[in-house]
Amino acid sequence: MLAMFEKLINEHGSSTILKERILLINERYEDLERKLKISEEKNILLKKENENLIIENKKLKRDFYFDGHVYWDRASIFPYCPRCYGENKRIQMVVMDTGTNGALDGYCCLTCGIKHIDLP
Repeated sequence: MLAMFEKLINEHGSSTILKERILLINERYEDLERKLKISEEKNILLKKENENLIIENKKLKRDFYFDGHVYWDRASIFPYCPRCYGENKRIQMVVMDTGTNGALDGYCCLTCGIKHIDLP
C-alpha cells in the first residue's frame, strides 16, 4: 500500500514538472516567433533601403564621371577633388589663378590642397 502512495506521489510530481517544462518551452517558442517577426520586418526595410541605394548609385554614375584626373558633374563647371570625392564628401575645387597671364591655371581643393593643373 505504501508503495502505491509513493508511486502516485512520484507520478503526480512528474506531471507538474512536465507541465512547467511545457510552459517554459511555449514561452521560448513565442519569444522566438516575436524575434523572427522583428527580423523579417527589418529585412524588408533593409531590402527597400538597398533598392533605393542601388537606384541612387546608378543615378550618381550617370551624373558624375572621372576624367583620369578629377571628377566632373555634368551640371557643374567646376570639378570635384579626387582625394575628397568619396564617402559623400564631394568637395568642389576652386579656380586657381597664379596671376601669370590672367588665364585659368587650374583647380585647387581648399580642403586638402591638391592642385590640378591639366585642364580638360
